[in-house]
Amino acid sequence: MACIAALFIKGLPKPPVKNNDASTNKGLSAYIQKEALPISFVVIFVGIAYSSVLSFLTVYTEQINLATASSFFFIVYAVSTFFTRPFTGKIYDNYGENKVMYPVLISFAVGLVLLAITHTSVLLLVAAIFVGIGYGTIIPSAQAIAIQQSPVEKMGLATSTFYMFADFGAGIGPFVLGILIPIMGYRYLYITMAIVVIASIILYYFMHGKKAMHTSQ
Repeated sequence: MACIAALFIKGLPKPPVKNNDASTNKGLSAYIQKEALPISFVVIFVGIAYSSVLSFLTVYTEQINLATASSFFFIVYAVSTFFTRPFTGKIYDNYGENKVMYPVLISFAVGLVLLAITHTSVLLLVAAIFVGIGYGTIIPSAQAIAIQQSPVEKMGLATSTFYMFADFGAGIGPFVLGILIPIMGYRYLYITMAIVVIASIILYYFMHGKKAMHTSQ
């Protein structure tokens, strides 16, 4: 179905190619857009934190006897993302990225804490709401930052750079966290991931948020 829909997409006019475009660049600059790197570094750690949910939620909820409720976790996650993303998009456009990124990073951290302390189905699904609002908004907002910080003719390269780092975080996360689980258990794992997200807020401030705050002023 996606393939059929893609046939009806009309291509955008190509921007004028500059002499220093990626086609003439050599080395890493031909594959990585440097302006997209700061926010991409932040997303590595966000991706690691999310991989703890994606990879280990089923086993964790089986241990705490919430396996049935966990089958609805990603449904609630998807619904939360679906209803909040249009509003967060408007806030992003009207008030800037910081007004979105800080709240949704905090929401993600809160969701992980709730996931760590949950003993009931209701609290598990409330955690899904916070994770959905958080991670479900972080990725598109961060991608928009990566694109906006890059020249218009490098939009495609900026997008590929961003997802390269995002996928790296989500991919390496299960391997690293799988080593930690026998040491700390699932509950402390999610607490640790909440701390990682809080650290990501600080990293975001120094990588981009501080600059965006001065720009908006």
